Amino acid sequence: MKRSRQLRIDFAPASWQRSIARIHPLSWCVLILLIVFSIFILIKAEKLIIQQKEQREQLQNQQATLLQRVPAPPPAPRPVAPEPQIRAVNQAVLQLNLPWHDLLNALEEGTPNTIALLSIEPDVKKQMLKGVAEALDSDAMLDFITHLKKQTFFDQVNLSKHEINEQDPNKPLRFQFEARWIGSAP
Repeated sequence: MKRSRQLRIDFAPASWQRSIARIHPLSWCVLILLIVFSIFILIKAEKLIIQQKEQREQLQNQQATLLQRVPAPPPAPRPVAPEPQIRAVNQAVLQLNLPWHDLLNALEEGTPNTIALLSIEPDVKKQMLKGVAEALDSDAMLDFITHLKKQTFFDQVNLSKHEINEQDPNKPLRFQFEARWIGSAP
């Protein structure tokens, strides 16, 4: 006798309930096993993460304990420079703090065209400017000193020395002056 094969004939409309009912029982078993296995893996991963966190905290506590036991290293000795070198550095700092901009602006505004400035030498400690200049005559020299006295940057201007430059064919009047500028002492 021949065995006949079963035919499934189903004219009912499709629905999600019917789709679930058609799933083979072995597929349900596999799905349940996958869910159980996933839950098992998640629990193991969580335990592993907790263990690693506890180990990290334990290592940090051990490290903190060891650091508390180790004495702090003594501070490195500061190198002591010789006194002349310290004075030289301090003098250089004073020179760098010189108000060059204001000083040169005041000189430029107070110097007429008839005067040739030959040199200027600031003394930061005394707030004094020593200079050498040349003029065609004594009137121009005195005008220059008067112009410098009118500058608000200077509070005292003095003529130190003057002489005729015999080596120059124009015979200019060479003179030295001192000007004290206003400002806080360094």
